Amino acid sequence: MIDLHVLDGLSPLHGEERIAFLEKLTNINVAAIDGSDLATIIAVAVLYLLTFIFMCYVWYNHDYQPIRAKTVKLCTIMYVAGLMWMVGDFQMNGLVELTGAWKSCRVWVVWVRILSSYIYSGMLMIRFYALERIFNQSKPYKGRAMYIPAICLVVVLLAYCLSCQFVEG
Repeated sequence: MIDLHVLDGLSPLHGEERIAFLEKLTNINVAAIDGSDLATIIAVAVLYLLTFIFMCYVWYNHDYQPIRAKTVKLCTIMYVAGLMWMVGDFQMNGLVELTGAWKSCRVWVVWVRILSSYIYSGMLMIRFYALERIFNQSKPYKGRAMYIPAICLVVVLLAYCLSCQFVEG
């Protein structure tokens, strides 16, 4: 087992030094960014592009009653959060390599990846709450019943991300 406190004194590694260190630490062959990473990025980008086209179609036909019942606003927020989550994951999983100050910036970890994944999950839970309220409780999903869970979610997410941003290490 490796004592992780030893890592605190090390300076940030870049390029080949980083790859060699990760291979030694994990006993896993860490390959540089290659064609399979590019294929992954292209495949996911095509899926998100198709989803964007469908979202545009849904917003264009928003007045159609069955589409209006699908909580299009929440679905759009989930789409944007999922897109940002994907961008953050590309950087965190090493599919793209950042350079300069971006390499050690917390924006990618805290504000893009973590916040986006929590927004996506939170919107999914709010959507479940809306369906529970409409179908099981036979109550409308309007007014305070709609805004209070969303405000609570925003407060909790901002508090968590701000604490992650300002905590040392």
